[in-house]
Amino acid sequence: MVFSFFHNKLIRKKFIIFLIFIAPAMIFYFIELYCILDAILMSFHRWTVLSPPQYVGLKNFIKLLNDEYVHNAAVNTLKWMVVSLIASVTVPILIALLLNCKLRGETLYKVVFILPQALSGVAVGVAWTWMFSPGFGVINETLRALGLKFLIRSWIGDPSTALYACVAGSIWVSTGFYTMIYLTRLRDIPQDLLEAARVDGASPWQVFIYVTLPLMREAFAIVTTLTILSSFKAFDIVLTMTRGGPQHASEVLGLRIYIEGFELFRMGYASTISTALLLLSLVFVILYLRLILRRR
Repeated sequence: MVFSFFHNKLIRKKFIIFLIFIAPAMIFYFIELYCILDAILMSFHRWTVLSPPQYVGLKNFIKLLNDEYVHNAAVNTLKWMVVSLIASVTVPILIALLLNCKLRGETLYKVVFILPQALSGVAVGVAWTWMFSPGFGVINETLRALGLKFLIRSWIGDPSTALYACVAGSIWVSTGFYTMIYLTRLRDIPQDLLEAARVDGASPWQVFIYVTLPLMREAFAIVTTLTILSSFKAFDIVLTMTRGGPQHASEVLGLRIYIEGFELFRMGYASTISTALLLLSLVFVILYLRLILRRR
């Protein structure tokens, strides 16, 4: 049977084309899998690059539980995730609802919203650093023009706002992509369901709450999962804008891993934090997906 399958010239040709296209993805997958497994293995070792790895068992994990810098970075990462989740559920859905009204120039709006996705994290970090500049930044200049001088501050130099300034750049990048996800789902909703609700006397608000939102559950699940994962891997924007400062106020786990591995050269301990971050992200995603699937 297998021989007859490959004996067909057309099927054999399609199978070869399939292998050609999937091969790069599979190579990347196995390289990534190897790196993950190697990091997990290295988390049980003390390795300072200059000396060979030394097996230490769970000592790195015990150290992790008592490390104030890691605790601070974990709290900042959770703050990042919460703010990002709130923004990803509200701002993109509002923009998607506006675009769903078939506005003029809709294609142009889509391009404008999705453009930030093409930028690197470093470019985004530099742009938002300029925008938050206390001397000539757009944010402070806008506040000054509106007569809100009491709100002017050094956004990335203030420990109370530095983290949220970095989150703002991340939200700006992802908003367009999430908007497209919501818009696609909105346009997949059968119009007869919406019309039936209106005929039954439902107000636009009731149609949105009781008909539209329940039918967008899958879109919310996708966006929430992506937001959780992107929050846990936040790194380049923070590195560019604040380098974790001031006073570690904006330091997240991704940046802490970088500092431990490439500035302090404690590769074993950096791998331990990476492993803990991997487990933490898996727990959050699995719990959320189980919650969503249970409600279906």
